[in-house]
Amino acid sequence: STTRVAGPPGCRLLRSFDSGDAWSEIGTFSLGDGTYPTSGPPFSVEPGVMLLGVWDARYYEFGTCGLAIYRTQDDGATWQQVFFDGEMTYGKHFFSGTNQDELYLCAGAGGGGAGGAVAFTPDEGVVLKSTDSGRTWHRCLAAESPTSVYDGIAWRGSVLVTARERCSVFRSIDDGVSWQERSLSLPARTIGAVGDRLIVTSDSAVFVSTDGGETWSMCRAPIRGLVLRYPIGVPGTEGEIIVSAVGWRSLLLRVDLASNEWFIAADFTAFLRSASMTRLALSGDFVFAGDESASGVLMRVPTNKLQRRSTSRHRVLGYALARRPRMW
Repeated sequence: STTRVAGPPGCRLLRSFDSGDAWSEIGTFSLGDGTYPTSGPPFSVEPGVMLLGVWDARYYEFGTCGLAIYRTQDDGATWQQVFFDGEMTYGKHFFSGTNQDELYLCAGAGGGGAGGAVAFTPDEGVVLKSTDSGRTWHRCLAAESPTSVYDGIAWRGSVLVTARERCSVFRSIDDGVSWQERSLSLPARTIGAVGDRLIVTSDSAVFVSTDGGETWSMCRAPIRGLVLRYPIGVPGTEGEIIVSAVGWRSLLLRVDLASNEWFIAADFTAFLRSASMTRLALSGDFVFAGDESASGVLMRVPTNKLQRRSTSRHRVLGYALARRPRMW
């Protein structure tokens, strides 16, 4: 878990060993004087080795760039900055490659807000690659148009990354040397694998591939105006996933991919007054949902309490209240 520091600009990394009952700080990160660092989720490479991407939060309003990668090999006791690029930003999602010690980071370069206008799109999408367990990094993909390369996965010999504003997936079968683009009809956000299916989340829809990312079919949600992210398999089921869904409301949706049935697993807005419970992770017997707004709320839901409530009421509300989703 990461959180912004109140007071002097900084970004703290917190860790829990008891499913979130207690937390301890294992690092504070900065990009230098006058910066306002924020981060994506920490990435565990192997026992004792972790990575964290840190960039300037002013990017969203003022286009301020600067991306650093921090690495620890002593379980968070000490951290080393192993990469910095003053033109890059938004390095949120790491993932392991198909070979030993091979890692990737989805990021962007340039773009963002200007003069106080909020914007989330880099001038180009970038993928960084490491072949030495995160000690050094180089670019292996540059999508040379305004887009965020948002998320990625290595799956059955292929490497796939999502290009959000290009509404596409880039796929490599030679470990990032060359790439082929597969177009979708909606923004491509997070990507995951459940069973024999690859899943890309989008706006009130998910795209599913059963042939390793060559072709994709869309499963549309019955509720409009929601941005979906972080597909996670529901424990004890076959072909069911949960996704975070934010926009006019903050929901946890449960999807049966085989039948394209959608259910409400949790409604966070009903008791949190938040429409930004975006972050989602599974750990042990719990699903954790995190608020990406200034409140920074972290919710914990037991997996055996994930509901299958009808979407009927929310479907009506969604069509009545939905507006164009924020692009982030």
